[in-house]
Amino acid sequence: MKCVGLLTKGELMKILLVDDDLNLLKIINTLLAGAGHTVLMVGNGIQAQSALRFDTYDAVITDVQMPKASGLHVLGFMSKEEISTPTLIHSSESNFYGADIKKTIADSGWDFATFHHKRDERWEEYVPAFLEEIKAA
Repeated sequence: MKCVGLLTKGELMKILLVDDDLNLLKIINTLLAGAGHTVLMVGNGIQAQSALRFDTYDAVITDVQMPKASGLHVLGFMSKEEISTPTLIHSSESNFYGADIKKTIADSGWDFATFHHKRDERWEEYVPAFLEEIKAA
């Protein structure tokens, strides 16, 4: 997997990666860790909340649908705890155009963009673009 456009040396990040899909965790971790970023991988929103309580991150990448607590629960937790870490929330199964998801994200005070992907598509371009956006902010 070619890591095009990832941040250059000296701009490495500590990233919390949250997903219950082990294969997708591995794909995204390969992109990030392969570029030198420090990555903590967790399998659900409860574990993400725990990680966010005890450490700080430069970015969070989370799935929407997970057991125990969803990515939307993670966003709610972050808002409640006033954690303003840039967050990419994704789903290969949910419909981001649904009113409930849009409302929950908007109520949390977060901006969002959507893109459709199948399980293994576009991560190689979308994750680096997200990190570049953080760098530019």
